[in-house]
Amino acid sequence: TINEGTFTYFCSGQVHEANTFGPNIGFVDRLYIFGEEIDDGKMFAIHEKTLYQITGVGVGDASLIQGGVNGMGFDSLENAALISTGEEDHVVMMLSP
Repeated sequence: TINEGTFTYFCSGQVHEANTFGPNIGFVDRLYIFGEEIDDGKMFAIHEKTLYQITGVGVGDASLIQGGVNGMGFDSLENAALISTGEEDHVVMMLSP
């Protein structure tokens, strides 16, 4: 499902396996994550052959964060590294332009 159109081009991406950091720690499912390497680019994820845009989308009131945009902000994005929080409910993604 693409909410804002298609992607322009990307340079690289990463596959993140389920439970990367141990049982129930990491993403629940296997994901391929990649970003557009352009100004105001979008970040995408592929899960089981479905393309999802994960920038600029979401639910709730984001009026106080990211210029009022739900989801991740738009930027020139390339890589997404996972960092374990040690918690089952949260994973940190460190993004690099």
